Amino acid sequence: MKARLKVLVVEDDEDDFLFIRELLLGSGAFHFDLDWRKTFQSGLLEIAGTTYDAILVDYMLDGRSGLDLIREAVESGCPAPVILLTGHEESGVDQKAMEAGAADYLVKGQIGPDLLERSIRYAIARKQAELELKTSRSQMEVLVVERTKQLEALIAQMNLTLEKLQRSETLFRNIFENHAAVKLIIDPDSGNIIDANEAAAKFYGWSRQRLQRMNIGQINTLSPQQLKLEIERAVSLSRIHFEFQHRMADGSLKDVEVFSSNIEVAGRHLLHSIVHDITGEKKAHAEKEKLQAQLIQAQKMESVGRLAGGVAHDFNNMLGVILGYTDLALAEVDPAKPLFAHLEQIRRAAMRSADLTRQLLAFARKQIALPKVLDLNDAVEGVLEILRRALGEDIELVWVPARDLWQVKIDPAQLDQILANLCVNAGDAITGAGRVSIQTQNFVCEGEPPEPWLAAGEYVVLTVSDDGCGMDRETVAKLFEPFFTTRELGKGKGLGLATVYGIVKQNNGFINVYSQPRQGTTFTIYLPRHESLKAKELDGGDAKTPALRPQTVLLVEDEQVILDMAQIMLESNGYRVLATSLPETAMRLAGEHKGEIDIFITDVVMPGINGRDLAGKLMAQVPKAKCLFMSGYTADVIASKGMLQECVNFIQKPFTMQDMVAKVRQVLEDE
Repeated sequence: MKARLKVLVVEDDEDDFLFIRELLLGSGAFHFDLDWRKTFQSGLLEIAGTTYDAILVDYMLDGRSGLDLIREAVESGCPAPVILLTGHEESGVDQKAMEAGAADYLVKGQIGPDLLERSIRYAIARKQAELELKTSRSQMEVLVVERTKQLEALIAQMNLTLEKLQRSETLFRNIFENHAAVKLIIDPDSGNIIDANEAAAKFYGWSRQRLQRMNIGQINTLSPQQLKLEIERAVSLSRIHFEFQHRMADGSLKDVEVFSSNIEVAGRHLLHSIVHDITGEKKAHAEKEKLQAQLIQAQKMESVGRLAGGVAHDFNNMLGVILGYTDLALAEVDPAKPLFAHLEQIRRAAMRSADLTRQLLAFARKQIALPKVLDLNDAVEGVLEILRRALGEDIELVWVPARDLWQVKIDPAQLDQILANLCVNAGDAITGAGRVSIQTQNFVCEGEPPEPWLAAGEYVVLTVSDDGCGMDRETVAKLFEPFFTTRELGKGKGLGLATVYGIVKQNNGFINVYSQPRQGTTFTIYLPRHESLKAKELDGGDAKTPALRPQTVLLVEDEQVILDMAQIMLESNGYRVLATSLPETAMRLAGEHKGEIDIFITDVVMPGINGRDLAGKLMAQVPKAKCLFMSGYTADVIASKGMLQECVNFIQKPFTMQDMVAKVRQVLEDE
């Protein structure tokens, strides 16, 4: 089926119209519906009122130019293409037709059906293309307007974002540069310091310009490989915490805490690090750990001390019985008899056991001490020869006493224990020839102590050092623990240095040890200065013969076996003894006895009443009698009973017959 095209012909010559109609009717491709208008005006009206697929206009219309009609049709918005027809080919008409808006230009005498049809078809196609182009252009213009608006909005948003970014960067710059915290910006790839704030310059001691030319490896003490790994960790995580040591401009090192986070500046991925100085905190933490270790050490010793104190009373009572009856047996046996030698061995074993008990009580700070005011130089010089013999010929003992040394108050026997234990340990640390030095000096600790464990005050310092094998840190940490020893199994009890520690603490002193492997060891003991004049020391000496008049002793001891033994000891040495295990009986005996009672000897801790209260009641009955206390309990128990005043006469269990008799004689002769 042929396509239908509606065509308007504006032609003032009817023959020409009929000619054109015949041409179009002879076309084989389309079916044309033709309208004809003869005049310029009627053609213009028809164009304005009706829609056509194409319009054919004659060049001359009732005296007017078809070009004008074309112009007015185009200007009125006619959508159909217009083709100009002319009877004569004139120069320039084609150009004028195109300028007027014609789609084509045809000469009537030269056209045939195909040419006319093709011209109409092409004109319609071109017009359609123009309309589509116009529509596309309009759509494009709309799109351009929309895109322009979107672009303008985007640019406005970008400008706003840029402004915010600039404000943010300005704020970051102000915070970075003026913040009190030390801040660094680091390139994670190279480790170079991109920027540093003023606080960093003050902290490290380099100028900001110098820091900006440095690498973080020049500040951080880690190896380059380890530092690279830490930087990679910081980059892989959003925020990370480190603890390092950083080097200052003056070469000193400070402990620092670093918080690093990833930031982006001008398209570069960088590390923003905040640095805190924790040198003081680390030092305080180390001191706290050291004090904690000392507390644990003290608690360990206190625990063992409680154990030692718990058995001391019964153990000392048993040793006292062994020693006492051995002494009584020795007095009855001929020294030439084999039994005498056996008894001597028993006595020596009991004495060694008593020494072991005293050592346990000493490191637990519970040994009964009899402190005296003394000159430390004199006390050390008194045992130098014994110490030299103990060390042997290969080890030189060097004695360096200080001049005008202050006095201290300590039990001389305890001081001997300190020197003996330290020197024996020093000798064991030396292989072959070597040197042990003993030195004294005065020391005043004012203001902040040089060590956290040392309190302010005045001290007499005793130092024992050797050039032996030394010890590592782990050994030093355990050195004062009871039963810890570096000697072979069976060659040491591990109580020597624990005893020294206990004695020093019992006398309100301090002890420190410094040692390194192959560098020797130094023990430093701080004993508090004693202000009083040097006291006259009393020496019990050997047992003396009693006075011409037999002296009477009222003996009170709740342990029957000790009571019997002490009574035999005293009676065998010429004393008259009133013995009882009951405090009530003692008071009755004191009241009923017709003669004089010269001395009361009473145990400190007894059932129902303590020795102090019993002595007070006995002294009320016999005011002239002297009083001697004895006990196998530890110092803390006796102190709770009020029996440790300096003026109290006291004898520690276990005791030998010689010790008992000498102490009784001393008390009786003391005015």
